[in-house]
Amino acid sequence: MPVLLVVKFKLRNGRVDEEEARTREIVPLIASQKGFISKTWAGNDLSGEFVGVYEFETRSDAEKYLASEVIARLRASDNLVGNLDCKIYDIYRKQKISSD
Repeated sequence: MPVLLVVKFKLRNGRVDEEEARTREIVPLIASQKGFISKTWAGNDLSGEFVGVYEFETRSDAEKYLASEVIARLRASDNLVGNLDCKIYDIYRKQKISSD
């Protein structure tokens, strides 16, 4: 069953465009993770808060990603304020709304 992994974090001096530039080097690492389907980045320039919403094929794949080098790098960042908030959710249904 596919799952969503939601990773929330806050950075000192963080801006959406700066965070995107910093993370470009890790995109291939993310894409190579077993079971990885997609990722959506979001952030707030005013608060320095960011979220990554990942879709994985299985809960096990998401858990392995949480133990990966990518997450270890984020946890070790001097720019991280506090801890990462990581949660895995089962996907029960996807719904697309069309304007047609």
